[in-house]
Amino acid sequence: MSHTLNIIFDFDDTLVYTNELFDIAKDRFYLRMAELGFDDTDVPKLLNDCDIANIAKAGAMKSSCFANAMADAYAELCRRHGQAPDAAVTAEVVELGYQPYNARQRRFPGAEELLQRLRDRGDCRLNLVTQGEFAIQNRRIGESGFDKYFDNIFIVPLKYPTIYVDMCREQGWDAARTLSVGNSIRSDINPSITAGFKAVLLLIRAWDYEKTEPLGPHLRIAALEELDDIVEEMLK
Repeated sequence: MSHTLNIIFDFDDTLVYTNELFDIAKDRFYLRMAELGFDDTDVPKLLNDCDIANIAKAGAMKSSCFANAMADAYAELCRRHGQAPDAAVTAEVVELGYQPYNARQRRFPGAEELLQRLRDRGDCRLNLVTQGEFAIQNRRIGESGFDKYFDNIFIVPLKYPTIYVDMCREQGWDAARTLSVGNSIRSDINPSITAGFKAVLLLIRAWDYEKTEPLGPHLRIAALEELDDIVEEMLK
């Protein structure tokens, strides 16, 4: 049977849990800052702002952005309290910032079963599009065991607004026969809407960088299993 539906999956916090790993690192950072006497109530916002600023500066989702954000936030707290940053503490928090990238990610419940069902249909072509550093994302995808289900795997530095427009042109995709699913308005839904895909938002928490207004109508699901009915409807 020929492939008649093109399906694009996001990876982080769509097929595997990622935010929870960053939450662990953030909590450890907050605790360390409190131990140093920096009990400022806005430490979470300060760290988040530093992380977003680093991504904007780098123009990519680099692992160093989060690690350096911890160093930047620590330096700012030192400045506020009239102290000089300690080199050992700076090195400590930078190392802490890299920990989420080295930890093993948990699979979403039902993710593998869904991918297997879609493969077994024979009328869907599965693609994975994820942003970040190639070596890190490639390792993570391999560790997840999901790589075997995909016809194409694309690892990009950043999901810019017209990424799927460009992919359509390069891959020869039919936008009207393409479905895209992810948990981010900025990185998944808006690029999909821009390209003319049917966009599906998985209602899983995204971090602040990903929050923005949607560019148009899209579907929303609470669990991956709900994709079966959407795929069935599109293939009628």
